[in-house]
Amino acid sequence: MQRFEAFQPYHRSFGLSLFQRVALWLAWVAVSGLFLCSQRGRPPGLARLAVAAPILAANYAIPLLFGGADEVLTTYIIAISSALITNLKVLAWVINRGTLLLPLTRAQWLAVMTLPILPSAPECLEGHGDSAAGQQPEGQAEASQAQSRRPRKGRTHETYPLLSQYLVLSICCDGLAAFVSTVLQLPVSPHFDSPYGSTSVRDFWSRWNQIVSHCLRSCVYEPLLEGRLVHRPGCRAARFTRTRRMLAVLASFLVSAVLHEGLFWYYAGRHTPHFLWFWFFVLWGPMLVAENTGRGALRKRGVAVPTLLARVLTLALLHVMVGVFWFPPINSYGIMRQGAVNLHSGWQDVKAALAARLT
Repeated sequence: MQRFEAFQPYHRSFGLSLFQRVALWLAWVAVSGLFLCSQRGRPPGLARLAVAAPILAANYAIPLLFGGADEVLTTYIIAISSALITNLKVLAWVINRGTLLLPLTRAQWLAVMTLPILPSAPECLEGHGDSAAGQQPEGQAEASQAQSRRPRKGRTHETYPLLSQYLVLSICCDGLAAFVSTVLQLPVSPHFDSPYGSTSVRDFWSRWNQIVSHCLRSCVYEPLLEGRLVHRPGCRAARFTRTRRMLAVLASFLVSAVLHEGLFWYYAGRHTPHFLWFWFFVLWGPMLVAENTGRGALRKRGVAVPTLLARVLTLALLHVMVGVFWFPPINSYGIMRQGAVNLHSGWQDVKAALAARLT
């Protein structure tokens, strides 16, 4: 395990209580979402970018209202929601791609734009019919590896922390999705698709964090694969090539790496030590390309990798990567421990408030 010097994250309250800052964020979410919803009739490209740019910039600035060890959980929730998920969905809408193109009510638009949910409509999940990704199912599947969330553990003592990360993300996101689906009558997809049953690197990244995967596919993978930034119905995409697909995969992981370093920066006011999170995502691109090349060579020779062996090898690689790159910054900076403290403290405050109302 790598060791890093202790580091106190910046605390940014700007003279406002946590409740006031959260209320300010929620008000901004509602106002910006409803405003963009009213602009759905704008043509894609520059016209949409003109109205979206100030919102994108504000979404990157909003997490700066939070920070410090006593707000790590709040900081990450808001940074992931606004600076990562919402901004990627809005960027996809600007270039005429992604979930916000679906026929949604105003309430559904606001929920899809701001929450970690993915509508399960086929036209949303499968891309556009005339796209290069649509013509190449295998290539489209690889887009999903761009998704960015945290893989699994590298060592025995990291098994439980990562499993808890996975369970918390899955329970919270799927619970939220179930609530939204019921209230707004909007079918949604699960946040994860049994990632621990993966039999390859590509398979894992197509199962892990479906929301971020889809966003990166819409914003990075499909534009590069099609050879056009803005999707315009009726305009033909560039001719598919394996080189273009490989570059799209590598670029997707690169963007994911930058975004995740940004999430760490919101909390700590600096990048991860030695840019470990950046390298964690960047290295998956070449590994996935190498895996595809190796599997293709084996298929030509009529060799099939047994499912059990493929699953064991995939999990072993994931364990090593997480142990070397993902968990050292988290453990050294006490992020998970402090997040648990924040959660417990928040629950105690809620219980105290409820008790005061009942007495």
